[in-house]
Amino acid sequence: MIRNFGWLVISGLLLFTAPAAAELTGAYKITAGTNPDNMGSYTGRVDFEYVRGDVHRVLWMLESSPPARGLGFLVESNMFCAAFNPAGDVGLAVYSIEGGTLTGQWVDHTTDGYTGKEVLKGSPSLEGTYTIVSSSSPDPGEPSYAGSVEIHKNGENYQIRRIIGEKTYEGVALLKGRKLIVGWGPGAGVIYYNIKDNNLGGWWAIRGTPSMGTETLMREE
Repeated sequence: MIRNFGWLVISGLLLFTAPAAAELTGAYKITAGTNPDNMGSYTGRVDFEYVRGDVHRVLWMLESSPPARGLGFLVESNMFCAAFNPAGDVGLAVYSIEGGTLTGQWVDHTTDGYTGKEVLKGSPSLEGTYTIVSSSSPDPGEPSYAGSVEIHKNGENYQIRRIIGEKTYEGVALLKGRKLIVGWGPGAGVIYYNIKDNNLGGWWAIRGTPSMGTETLMREE
């Protein structure tokens, strides 16, 4: 995986209970991986570590690239979404889209696996600036917040900018049906996997790259 995040590039409500989510924990072999823009293939392994609720930490160990770290959560009954970068200092949000309303759940590296929620309002075209009209944070010192999210199409993906108070976070997003899956942080990427038995089939992207990579995992015994 070439996942370049500064280097050369490589790799809504939650419906699961905590015990079901924890079953994802373990080691997986990357049986097939392709980089965006036809930049080759990669192999390696991925470890999922259960945190709480539906949240996991994820570690990608690639045979030809430095490791990547991230975190994510289960969505619906058969999809896991994660954000990643070399340091793991990322955030992830997954929004359900209904016209110009995006209803999302999010987690980041500072929340210890606890999740927040927010609702965005903007254009039904999934383009432009969306205002955060409702929010809840797991931070007891700041239970709600205001801001906006800028969304712009970039080839197969979307470029994202989150503006929360005086802080700005750059990110990337993938559209899966009526779900928008967003990862943000320094050089962040985002990935979603479809889960079937012991196999996970994934699509991923990093900011600035207009195409997607793919990744297939098989659980190791």
